[in-house]
Amino acid sequence: MTSRTRTPQDLGRALDEQIRFLESSSDAFDNGFEGEAKRLAVTLRILLHDSRSSYSLLGQLEKKGVPFFDTSRPIQINNRLTSGTLVQLSLTGTSLSRHFAPLDDAIERTTKNFEDWWNTEIFRNPDGASLTRKALILSAADQDGGAHVDPTLDEMYARFSRDDTVGMMDVCGGIVTPMPGQAGVAIRQIAHEVLKTLKDGYTKKPVHTEPGIVIGNLSCVVLPPLEPEARQDDDAKRPGSFAKAGTACRTSAKADARARAKASAKARAKTRARGR
Repeated sequence: MTSRTRTPQDLGRALDEQIRFLESSSDAFDNGFEGEAKRLAVTLRILLHDSRSSYSLLGQLEKKGVPFFDTSRPIQINNRLTSGTLVQLSLTGTSLSRHFAPLDDAIERTTKNFEDWWNTEIFRNPDGASLTRKALILSAADQDGGAHVDPTLDEMYARFSRDDTVGMMDVCGGIVTPMPGQAGVAIRQIAHEVLKTLKDGYTKKPVHTEPGIVIGNLSCVVLPPLEPEARQDDDAKRPGSFAKAGTACRTSAKADARARAKASAKARAKTRARGR
């Protein structure tokens, strides 16, 4: 079978089409169809992934050398909780508590070269299990229904997409349920980063339907015990010590006030005596 080499114009039209796919799938995800994350993963794979048998669209257009927009937060290695660096948590006190993609409300906003961005860890468990952007996108696209439904899933991907890796519970009406996995939400944020990279002036913010508390990342770090001398110095710096000092100051001030009142009463008594 003969083949035809694509022209730069043809590749440019293909890029415009894939960007439209990203925007359309992002809108569908934001409107509640979270399964659309798998189609986002397929589009991201087309744009970004190079292998021995396939060529990324951005690579063919020589656009992988541009700075890639990065909204990931640094991973704290000794965190006893799961770190999800692209995902935030909205706590509303109702069944609408959820993980969500912060989009333009992300705290971190910087750029990286493609290889660093693509291979940055975005999930890490306390046991050291982790996922990069590359591993997340390829697993969702190639194994989990984006382009194929495989009989098995990569174990790390399965943990972050299926399991309650954070240990957060949603309590509503007396019913306690684990918070769902974060993988789809992270894919949505990656799509946002790519749109910010490829479209000048692109912007989009998350929509919150209820007021609540937004948490960027949870950390639990166990500190080593202090030596006795250091503990004494540390105790002296604690707020409780200031509170005790404050109490002593207030007690002293009250005593001074009583002494002044007593002296004033004596002076008035002497004045009345002389008047008689």
